[in-house]
Amino acid sequence: MNLRELRKRPHLSNSQINQLLNVCSLQYYFERVARIPRAFNSASLVFGDCVHRTLKTVFLGLKAGRIPSIERYERMFSRLWELTNRDKEIKFPETEDIQSLDVKGRNMVRCFLEHIDPADKVQAVSEPFCVPVHAPDGSYIELPLIGEFDAVIKRNGQPVIVDWKTAARKWSKGDADKKFQASVYSYAWHQLYSVRPEIRFDVVTKTKVPGYEQHPTYRTEDDERRMALLIARAQQMIRHQVYYPAETGFYCKDCPYASDCKAWHQQPALAKAA
Repeated sequence: MNLRELRKRPHLSNSQINQLLNVCSLQYYFERVARIPRAFNSASLVFGDCVHRTLKTVFLGLKAGRIPSIERYERMFSRLWELTNRDKEIKFPETEDIQSLDVKGRNMVRCFLEHIDPADKVQAVSEPFCVPVHAPDGSYIELPLIGEFDAVIKRNGQPVIVDWKTAARKWSKGDADKKFQASVYSYAWHQLYSVRPEIRFDVVTKTKVPGYEQHPTYRTEDDERRMALLIARAQQMIRHQVYYPAETGFYCKDCPYASDCKAWHQQPALAKAA
């Protein structure tokens, strides 16, 4: 089954858990429970999706043995970006617009492609997974954990799970070791293949001159137990409808549910449910 099919069943995912525990549980409620339409789409999210879709095509070509043409995939990004901007209402930051982000995206795709290592043998692209989660007490968490590996490569005969990231600035040392997503990927791969792989974040910055970084990280059995406990807590929040606003959240400025959040306490039925 592909990821779209897997998403049709009740499930948990890294993005859900991150939104619930780290971004804003009320935003989670508005988007995933109440299913309130977004007031707008964030330019950064749409931009990142266009870069991601371009890289997916690049790596499918690499898997088939084709050498990527930088100019071709720069043009592909521009087409995706143009089409997306026709279809979506996008909120741009004050310093950016469609044209500036088109140039930035083309430069970032070029940067990604210029740093592809021939030693990385692509085994799979956009590989979906669906695995049960074992709670720390040995029981199963009610909902399965689903997701998708951007790419799976082999390096020196060992599996490496690669995730592509666009970032406003360089990552700090140790950022990859804190990523909950890496724990999810390590756990899922271990459940499927009984091996804990290297997880690698390939990051290109949105700076004027894009920078490329690789951030490898590993997870242990203890890391996975911590992950499972966090997922169990997230499921309890969902079951008991414990949703509340992150009043000083980092994401408040660009939240598409800002007006809904502002009126949340004025609607007793909504406040009770959320």
